[in-house]
Amino acid sequence: MDNLKSVLKFIIGLSEAFAVSLADGSLDASDILNFWEPIKTLPDLTDVMDGLADSANALAEDEIKELVEWCKAEFDIPQDNIEATVEAFLDVGIKVMCAINLLKKVRG
Repeated sequence: MDNLKSVLKFIIGLSEAFAVSLADGSLDASDILNFWEPIKTLPDLTDVMDGLADSANALAEDEIKELVEWCKAEFDIPQDNIEATVEAFLDVGIKVMCAINLLKKVRG
């Protein structure tokens, strides 16, 4: 569960960084600091990705509820349909991490 929470923290943090950075309608060098917190977690996440997608796909209902409650406490996410939102963030986060790992393997 801790690894799944880390993936959620990364992808939600990255999404929030984009939202904050694009609030003024542009993205420039001054926005780079908004991305630091989520990006600095990448080295730890890339080491735990093996089997994480399978773990996410096999979550029991109580584990999904635990992740939802954790997200409610950690992030300012709209409460409408929050379970589907958390599941979508988890899916996207795992896919992004898999893409990063794929590039790492290809580049050696």
